[in-house]
Amino acid sequence: MPYIKFQVSRDKEEQVINFLRSRLKFTEYKQYLIDPKGKSVGIKVYADSIRSLAKFKKMLRDLKISEKDLWDWALDLTFDSMPVLKRLVEEYQRDKPFKDLTIIVNTHLKENTAVLCYALKEGGANVVVVPVPYSGDEVVYEVLIENGYEIYGEPRMSYDEMAEAIRMAIDENEVDIILEDGLWITRYIIDNNIELDNIIGSVEQTKAGINLAIELKDKLKYPIITVGNAELKESVESGLATPEAIVKMIIQAVNWSLSGKRVTIVGYGVVGRGIAKIMRNHGARVRIVEKDLNRILSAILDGFEVMDIKEAIVDSDIVVTATGRPNVVPVDALRLAKNGILLVNAGSKDYEIDIQGLREIALAEELTSREGIKRYRIKDYDGREKTLLVAADGFPINLALGEGTPSDAIDITLSLMAESARHLIEAERYPVDLHGVPKDIQEKIARYKLEALGHNI
Repeated sequence: MPYIKFQVSRDKEEQVINFLRSRLKFTEYKQYLIDPKGKSVGIKVYADSIRSLAKFKKMLRDLKISEKDLWDWALDLTFDSMPVLKRLVEEYQRDKPFKDLTIIVNTHLKENTAVLCYALKEGGANVVVVPVPYSGDEVVYEVLIENGYEIYGEPRMSYDEMAEAIRMAIDENEVDIILEDGLWITRYIIDNNIELDNIIGSVEQTKAGINLAIELKDKLKYPIITVGNAELKESVESGLATPEAIVKMIIQAVNWSLSGKRVTIVGYGVVGRGIAKIMRNHGARVRIVEKDLNRILSAILDGFEVMDIKEAIVDSDIVVTATGRPNVVPVDALRLAKNGILLVNAGSKDYEIDIQGLREIALAEELTSREGIKRYRIKDYDGREKTLLVAADGFPINLALGEGTPSDAIDITLSLMAESARHLIEAERYPVDLHGVPKDIQEKIARYKLEALGHNI
C-alpha cells in the first residue's frame, strides 16, 4: 500500500491532521515523536492510491513544509537495509561525482534499484530509467515519477515496447553512462549502428549480459565494466542471496514442500551451486546437468549426481535452469518430462527453457489457481498426454514473481554498479573492451559492508 512519511512542527500538526480527517480518504495514519524535546512530530500516511498522495503532497507544499522532510519514497526499510549504498549516498551528496552527467539505468523496477537511482541523483546525475521487461513494481514506478525521475516505458512492458523506450531515451538525451541488466541498451545501439557522442562507458550487472558482450566484442563502441563477474558479487549475491530467493519463490509459487522431491539443477555455476545446496538442505534429492568439466568435477565432489538433461528430466519433479544461456532445456527434452513437472528459470533472461518450442507442441496452455504458474498439456513421443507446469513464463522466478534478490545482499552489487560508474568517469579513459571491477572498488565495498555488520577489520 503506498504511503508518505514526513515530519511537521508541532504548530502545524493539528492543521495537517484535520486535513487528513476531513478532505482525503486515507486508510490509516500514524504519529510519532521525531525529537526528544517534542518540537516536531512524524506522520506516516497510508493512502488508497498514488493519486491521493499527490494531492496530499501539494497540500503540504502549500503549508510550506520542507521538501526535504517529504520522505515519500515508501522505501525507508529498504534504504535502511542497504547500508553500503546508503553510505555512498553521503559521499555522493558531498562530492557530486556525476554532476551534469546523464546516466541511463536499464534495470528491474524494484525498491532496491530505486535506491540506486536515488544515489546517482544525489551524486548530481540526470537519471533516466528504462525498465526491463517482465518485472517491476508499479508503486516504485509511480514514486520515481513523483520524485522527478525521467522514465521511458512502464513496468512489465514487452520486449518491443522496451526497444521503443530505449530508442526514445537515447534520442532525447545525451547519454554519458549506461547501467545495464542484460546488455539490452548496448545490444540496441550495436544492432542499430547508433553513435553516442558523449558516451563514457557501460556497467553490466549480469552473467547473461556479459556472455552477450563477449559475443559482440568486436562490435562494441565503448568500454564495459563487468560487475556480473566481480568476485564480491559472486560470493555474496550470486552464491548466497540469489539462490535463497530462488528457492523461497519456488516454495511460495506452488506451495510445495521440497522434502523428497527429485530436483534437477541445470548449470553448476555460482548460482546453480547455491540452489543445489539449499535444495538438498530442504530434503530434496538433487542432481546436476552440466557440460563444463571443471564444474562437473565440483558437483561430483560436492556429492551430487551429474546427468544429461534428457535422462534427468524423465523423473524430475522440478527442473531449475541457472546457466545464462539459451535453450538448455530444449523442446525435445520437454517431451520426455515427467507428468506434472515444474519448470523454473533462475537465469537473468527468459530463453533458458524453450518456451516457444513448448507452445508450438502444446495441446493447451492454461492458467492455474497459482499466480504466475501456467499448465501446458502436451503429448510425449508415445502419444500419451501429460502436463507440464511453467513458472513465470520462463522468466527468472525471483524477479518476475518476487522482489528479486534481498536488499541487504544486492546492496553490494548495486554499490559496485554505482562505484564502477564513478570509476569510468574519474579514471583515464578505458579502451573499448570488457573490464573487470577494479580490486580497490571491491575492497572498499567489502569494507563498508563489514563495518555495517559491526566488523572493523
